[in-house]
Formats: sequence, C-alpha cells, structure tokens
Amino acid sequence: LYYYGLPSNPRLVARSSRKAWEGVPPGEPHPRPKTLQPVSDRSVVDKWDLKLQKQIINALGATKWTSINILRIGYGGDQENVSSWPVVLWIGVSNGSTDWTRGMGVVAECIDILEHHGLLNVECEIKESEIQNLQSGEPYPPPLPKDNAMIECHFPLTASPGQSIAAEKTPYVTGTLGLYLKSNSSRSQTQDRWGLTCRHVVFPDTTFNDEYRFEPNTDKPHNILMPADEAVSKMKSKALDQLDALNKTKSRAERTLKTKNNRKSKRAAQREKIREEMKGVETKIIQTQEFLQQVLPHWEATASRIMGHVVFAPPLQAANPINPNDLSGPTRDWALIELDKSKFGESLPNAVDIGLGVGMRDFKKLSRWLKTCTYNQPRFELPPDNNMVLNGVVSIAELREPKMKDANGTECLIVGKRGAKSGVTWGRGNQALSIIRSRDGLITYEWAVLYLFRDYFVPFSKAGDSGSVVFDIEGRVVGILTSGDGRTKNTDITYVTPMEWLLKDMKDNGY
Repeated sequence: LYYYGLPSNPRLVARSSRKAWEGVPPGEPHPRPKTLQPVSDRSVVDKWDLKLQKQIINALGATKWTSINILRIGYGGDQENVSSWPVVLWIGVSNGSTDWTRGMGVVAECIDILEHHGLLNVECEIKESEIQNLQSGEPYPPPLPKDNAMIECHFPLTASPGQSIAAEKTPYVTGTLGLYLKSNSSRSQTQDRWGLTCRHVVFPDTTFNDEYRFEPNTDKPHNILMPADEAVSKMKSKALDQLDALNKTKSRAERTLKTKNNRKSKRAAQREKIREEMKGVETKIIQTQEFLQQVLPHWEATASRIMGHVVFAPPLQAANPINPNDLSGPTRDWALIELDKSKFGESLPNAVDIGLGVGMRDFKKLSRWLKTCTYNQPRFELPPDNNMVLNGVVSIAELREPKMKDANGTECLIVGKRGAKSGVTWGRGNQALSIIRSRDGLITYEWAVLYLFRDYFVPFSKAGDSGSVVFDIEGRVVGILTSGDGRTKNTDITYVTPMEWLLKDMKDNGY
C-alpha cells in the first residue's frame, strides 16, 4: 500500500527516509494516493552525471535491477507544494528478487554516494517493477461501454497516427503506428514514404535480432496489418452493442407514445419531442447497420488491411551515447514500414484528434489546465476541430532543459500521445534521464514521461501502445514510445526515444 495511487501499485522493498509512513488515515478505507512529478532542479539534474551514474550502478552489484529514475514522489492532493516533495532516487528491481535486508544495504550505499556528490536531500527507494515492451498479445478485453458513438467505431479504419498494427505473421501481438515520414534525400530507397513504429512490434520474436533490410528481388514481404485483428473485433463488438442499445431506446420510446395515446394525453408537445428524438435514434440505427453490413465486412478480410511491409529495422540494441557524459544511448528500437500506395493518398495524415474518445468533462479540464502552462510562445489554444497537426521536432537539448512550466511552476515539457490501447493521454517529461536494464541485460538511457493530473491508477501508456508518437502542446514531435516501467502490465513511467536521434539514425542508414 506504500505506493497506493500509482498505476502498477509497485511493492516497496526498502527506503532511506526515517519519516514514518502515515499508512491508512483514521476513518479512511485507503492510504492517501501517491503520484509522480518530474525533477527540474538543476542542482540535481546537473549532478546526475556519468561519474555518479556509474557509482550507483556499481553499488547495485548483483542486484537484479531494472530501472533507475530520479523524480519527485508525493501525495496527489498536495499539488500546490510540489517543490517540497522529496526528490527520490527510485530504483526498480525484478519482482521477488530482493529482500528487505539486501535492499536496505543497497539504499545505505546509494545514500552515501549521493551525499558524497552533494545531494544531501535526495532520498532512495527500491520498488519492484519490470521493463515492459508495450506491444500487446493478451486475450481480447471485455465489452466496452454501450454509449460509444459511431465515429469511435469507425476511427480504427482511418489512416490517422495511433492506429493498432500487427505483423501478418504474428497478428496476436499488437502495437501502434507512430507517424508517417517522407524522405527529402536523394539517397533514400525506391520508396520514399513510410510508417514509423517499434521493431519489437513488427518482429516480436527476440531470437531474431539481425538487421532487416528488405530486398525486393529475393525477399517475401513482411506484411503489416492496420487495423490489427484485435481492433477489428473490437469495432464489431462496439457496433453490435451500440445497435442493441439504440433498438432498446427506440422500443422504450414507442411504448411511451402508445401509452400516452391510449390515455388521450393532451401533451402534444411532449409527444412531438419524443417523435423527434426517435427520428435521431432511427438515423443512428441505419448508420450502425450500414457500418456492420457494408463497411466492416471488407475490413475483416486480412488482405484488405495490409498497409505495407517492413523495409528496414536495425537490430534491437543500445545506441551510442547522445551526450558524451552519458553511459549509454537510447534503445535502438525502430522500424520503417513501406506504405502500400494504393491505400494512401499523396497527403500523409500526420494529425491527431486529441478529443476523440476523451470524455467532455475530462477534455474541458485538460484544456483549462494546458492554458495555465507558460511557454516562450503564446499560451495553448485548442487546434481547429481538436485536430493536432504534427509539425517540427523537439530538440534533445530542450528535452533536457525545457522552456515550459506547468501550472505548478515546474519546468517540464507537457506531452501527449494517442496509443492504440489507451487512446489519448497526457504527461510530463522528466529532465533527469532514466537508466533501464532489459531482461536480456541491455542497459540504455531513456527519456521518461510521467502521467498527468490526479487520475490515480491511470497510466500514460499501456501494453499495445508501443510505437505511439509523442508530441508537445505545440504539435512538435518528441519521439516514439518504446517501453514502460511498472510492477504489472500497467506502467508508472513511460520511456520515449527522441525523434531528433531517430531521424539521424535513419539518415545514417540511408533513409
């Protein structure tokens, strides 16, 4: 219960703070929910250098650690005093791998190292968590609520970024299409328009980790489906549930009218209102039936959903350091999909509907909150029709030293994403880079994103969101989502590979 409120509900192993945990307040069923905030204090971020990072990793020794993050952890109801929340060196270890005794020994050694570097007020906590590649191969989820509009049923059939994709050979493993790219280079291959996602989405079998470069004269295309089988099944379920709900609404209205007519009611205006409402319901019934009978059958066929094939995917590995002061670079986890020209027009739709699928109340709350953020440009305004056009790239320098402040005055980049699994979510970028270690022992440096608002238990990403494009409130591309950190399939922290680095790596490989 120590981390109650965090999406994955991680288990505490050990901590340095001698302040007693208050536990469950008297008369309350649960503890106060905790939440995470990025660190913007340069006196902390600047000291998180290569020397300190190596010493912390050495202190972990044979511990089966999974991640090292520096951030603030506090109670969500105390958002106005974020600057007083403790800065925590938050270390993740594999579930069940480290007991309290071993954990306290590591904590004590880490605190000594931090104090030696002048970080006297930084706490250390160890929790259980795993690094998750956020592709999804789980069973189909339960039926969705029956109040979904038809636009949401149809959305997965569009070419908008954020759609569910899967390799034709492994349709049970799904991820997300990030965005579309068009080359301006004369050195590029014969095709100059691609879709971007993660390698582990299109090649989930980790035993194959060679560079993949499609040779049209010899290779059979490694086809990619959009939408994935899972999305098609979900669309059909949504439409059938919606049709059932509409028919019930119509039946109730007809019974009401019949009753009023039998009673010879004089409320003509009320009867007319019901008749007008029935016309709207009947229109929706026709639209839903057309979708089920005329639109969906075409897309249920696998051949209709082949969006293209993988043209290039580098080996999954740790990249060289972006900054010479870093121990490693980000995870090299990307793939380019050559688009089927017959399924895409000349204009690549790099725009995200940031309102679709978001409740009206939550969307209004988001809009108000974003308008309170300060930036070196005019304040945030909702784009026309809530359609966020993606244009430009956030530099790596700005990721480390953002020019924005949130409503609490914390220097951080506010970012959003649309994932195939969790839809549109918003978060805060952390200035201090995180160090993660995969199950294969691969150590990489990652840019971390923490979820936004006081929506306890609601993560920034879920399994199925790998490959999603992450963007700021100006529509500039930050990077693509690659993995997450959490004790369960829900993630407390999401990791993103910077777009600036991705573009350079693509260029170095001829794209």
